[in-house]
Amino acid sequence: MERKNITVDKIMEICEGELISRGKESTINSFCADTRKINVGDIFISLKSEKGLEMQYIKEALQKGARGCITEQDIPTEIIENYKDRIIIKVKDIIYAIQKLAIYKRKMYDIPVIAITGSVGKTSTKDIIANVLKQKFDVAKTEGNYNNHIGVPITILNWRENTNAAVVEMGMNHEGEISVLTNIAKPTIAVITNIGTAHIGFLGSRENILKAKLEILEGLTKNGKIIINNDNDMLSNCKTGEYKKITYGIKNKSNYTAYDINRLDYGSNYKIKIDDKEEEIMVPISGDHFIYNSLCAIAVGRETGIEINKIIEGIRTFSITGERNETKKVNDENLQLELANKVIAEELSVRATEALAKKICEDNIKEVPKKSKEKDVFIVDVEEKLRNIFGTKVNISKGKKKGKIEIEYYNEDDLNNIVSMLLEDN
Repeated sequence: MERKNITVDKIMEICEGELISRGKESTINSFCADTRKINVGDIFISLKSEKGLEMQYIKEALQKGARGCITEQDIPTEIIENYKDRIIIKVKDIIYAIQKLAIYKRKMYDIPVIAITGSVGKTSTKDIIANVLKQKFDVAKTEGNYNNHIGVPITILNWRENTNAAVVEMGMNHEGEISVLTNIAKPTIAVITNIGTAHIGFLGSRENILKAKLEILEGLTKNGKIIINNDNDMLSNCKTGEYKKITYGIKNKSNYTAYDINRLDYGSNYKIKIDDKEEEIMVPISGDHFIYNSLCAIAVGRETGIEINKIIEGIRTFSITGERNETKKVNDENLQLELANKVIAEELSVRATEALAKKICEDNIKEVPKKSKEKDVFIVDVEEKLRNIFGTKVNISKGKKKGKIEIEYYNEDDLNNIVSMLLEDN
């Protein structure tokens, strides 16, 4: 295995840093920005702490065996004296430093790098793609919400010597942000899951959101490919320049199209043609968005040379990351939600529910039932159809709280898919 070391002098040059202590080692091959995950021999990246705990974290990292640290902070003499055998580098701007380091480290790896962006669905798509890639590669992937100008460099700096494939999630709020991230990660394959209304407040229109997401092409390597959701109206006709566009979908004919879909309580299965041979795919989590995720994973797997039986196994054994018991709040001018294990849309009326059901379920109901009993039956029917769309349990309250929608979800990314559907349908 080729050693992927960076010399201390090279780090100094890249980061434009000041060497406080050279220590005993002359080369470095691993970095970490989280003291909870630090390994012996890592260089600790000391990010700014809102609570001013940088020195506490540096001490903790060194006590746990970190080879040294890179920091903006002035290091107390006590730490320098106690850890003379460690590397300590001071930089003017830690964000600039880690971005430059990540660019340098990325050049050391001739591996498939899959970059994923989209209005919703990035995290679950990342996870299922990573699970498929694991059938052949030692995969590094974005952890948690490390998908911004800090998280992407850290993700790359976390790559180990045995890493031979990577999945990098890229988030954004404003124009130009994806451009920065893709030029750091230099993906070989770009994925755009969808173009919705997330960030429309910052960018003004879905057209501008598409433009911002397509910045991912700016860092795509020569002969790189872009994989898109062909059922998304904004993506199906998007221009990708010199790069080959690979499509997946359910409704529109695509390079990878699911058909004969069987939606079950515990998941879904469907058929797909691969090299003129019909294959059956089992997705272990219910919901159409997970069918889309699996189709995307098939496309990535095929483009990275993974055998179809291993791709199928990677999808079958996929599981969602994230905590089920998180409680957070999401505020939107159209919708206010409190998130726990369930989501309650407090202000969604029966009328809105009926309109939503007609639209997203593509139903042909011409008149909404007016009598109470008929309306209750209608709501039960809506619940079932929404369950098939969202792939999760849906309850619509009757009686005094008629119209309140209660939706179970798996994790925050799964929730974002649901919220996006609600918001896009008013």
